[in-house]
Amino acid sequence: MFNRISMIGHGDIDLPTATLFASRGKQVSGVDMSPQAVKRRQIP
Repeated sequence: MFNRISMIGHGDIDLPTATLFASRGKQVSGVDMSPQAVKRRQIP
């Protein structure tokens, strides 16, 4: 059906949802207006 997903926000709902999609083999990209939120959730 679809292989790429874009998420807006890195909050308590968006991040677990993005993780679920990624665990199912989808390519997930996310953006957030808060640099602190992005920095906290970056994968090293």
